[in-house]
Amino acid sequence: MQRNNLVLFWEQVRGIPIIQEAIQQNEGSCALAAISTHIGYNLRISYVWDVRIPVNIPAGILVDHLKWEEEIKKLVGEPVKNLTVLFEDAKVNGVPLWNGMRLKIDNSYRIMPLNEGALRTELWKYTVLAVLRIHEDYSEHGEMPYMGRKGIMKDKYGNMETHTVVLVGEYRDNSLFAENEATEALWIYQNSDGIRELSFLDNGLNVVKNSLVLEAYCIEIYASNPLLEQEAVNMLQRTGLRQEARAVPEVLLLNRELQNL
Repeated sequence: MQRNNLVLFWEQVRGIPIIQEAIQQNEGSCALAAISTHIGYNLRISYVWDVRIPVNIPAGILVDHLKWEEEIKKLVGEPVKNLTVLFEDAKVNGVPLWNGMRLKIDNSYRIMPLNEGALRTELWKYTVLAVLRIHEDYSEHGEMPYMGRKGIMKDKYGNMETHTVVLVGEYRDNSLFAENEATEALWIYQNSDGIRELSFLDNGLNVVKNSLVLEAYCIEIYASNPLLEQEAVNMLQRTGLRQEARAVPEVLLLNRELQNL
C-alpha cells in the first residue's frame, strides 16, 4: 500500500495484516529478534497466499522469540549475535512457534545481493532480513530517519557496530537527501524494539539508506510445513473421523495429497 511517499509492501495481503507490533528484544539479541520477526512475517505471507487449505493463523507474533532465546542461551550461555549460528540452529532444531510446534527452515535462506534492484524485487515477494551499520548518534527507537555515519565506527566489521532489522518496504522521498548528495534507495525497516510513539513512521518503522545495508538475507517459508499437517488432523476431527484406526491412514493420505498439489 502506498501513502504519499510510503510504499509499505507488507501492510496487508488479501485484507489480512502482515506487519505486527514491534517485538521487544532483550539486550544483545537483535539478530534473534529480527530473524524471529522475519520468519513470522514470511510464514504469514505464505499462508495468506496459499488457498489450498484454510489455516487459521492468529494475529500477533508467530515465532516465540523468548523461548528460542532461552534455548540458545542454554547452548552457548549468552545471546547469539552471529547470524550463521542462528540460521544453523533454525535448520537443525527449528524455531518454536506460538502453538508449540517447531518450524525448520532447512536450506530455504538465501544471501541477497545488496543492489537496489535485487532488494526491491525481493521485497515484492517477502520481507528481507538486513544487517545495518550503526554509529554513535544512531537512534535506538528511530525518532529520525537513519541516514548514515556521523562518528567513529566500532565492533565486528573491522571497526563497525551493527544492528539487525527486517526490511518491509521502500520510502520514496528525495528531500531526505542533502543538496548535491547522490540519491539512493531508502528502505523501510522495523526495529525489533521500536516504540510506536518515537518511530519515524510508526510502530518501530524507520528509514535507512541502501548503502548502510551490510548484509541481506531472505528465509523463504513454504506452506508445506507442519502447520498443514496439523490442519489436516483438525479437518478430519471436524468431519467426525475420530476413530484412531481410521484417522492415521486418512491423515497420511491427506498429507500425501497436499504434497502433490
